[in-house]
Amino acid sequence: MLKDVDESNALTSTGGNFSIHSHILRKKGWANKMKDEEMDDKFHEEVDDRFYDMSVNLSRHNLEVTLKRTKEQCFRAAKEIGSESFDGFKKMDAFVRSQYADEPKKMAEWDEIMQRYEFSDEEDEVEE
Repeated sequence: MLKDVDESNALTSTGGNFSIHSHILRKKGWANKMKDEEMDDKFHEEVDDRFYDMSVNLSRHNLEVTLKRTKEQCFRAAKEIGSESFDGFKKMDAFVRSQYADEPKKMAEWDEIMQRYEFSDEEDEVEE
């Protein structure tokens, strides 16, 4: 590669390492090649950063979707258990209220189940 350099001071020895003077590189067009390689490295770093960010965002999204599905399944199971018996309702009530307090639709569904038991409790008291 350096055979084309006919300048006597193009290479400087520094303890076994050779450094190439930039004016010789520019003259032969090698400086542009080096800049292109540097630009390629910067591009790859940017791509790597973008890929990393995209991977993190995708993982975060997948985790959120998994959590949402799990909460849905838990609520469905709590509704089934709560609908089966009053004892099941009592067992699940604290869980549902602690986990779904910030979700009005789910709390409305749970309150409907609760009202069934309140109504049946009142009937039981009247019968006694």
